[in-house]
Amino acid sequence: MKSKTIFGIITALALVFSVITLTMQFRSEGKEIKQQIIKQTEIDTDTKFIIKEYNNKIAVFSAEKQEPLYVLESPYVYDLPIKDRKLLSEGITVYTESELTSLLEDYDN
Repeated sequence: MKSKTIFGIITALALVFSVITLTMQFRSEGKEIKQQIIKQTEIDTDTKFIIKEYNNKIAVFSAEKQEPLYVLESPYVYDLPIKDRKLLSEGITVYTESELTSLLEDYDN
């Protein structure tokens, strides 16, 4: 009888230890996810460029400036599909120079 009681207590302690360990692990993972979200938010607020319509042309703006950094000579915005015209009227946020180059190449072709 004593051995069953001792075995039960040891099993219960092992179970409690396992639950505590798993809880700590999930909390740790939760903190990592929270940190990733915070980093993404910092990236989101650190916009480098905005591509939008300017005098019926496609222009690249710095997030901080009102005047365009660069204006594509072609195509004209009115020659683009409606979906693209809407995106450009709202402004397309770009975070990296490679993304900027890729989008401009898409519009330039």
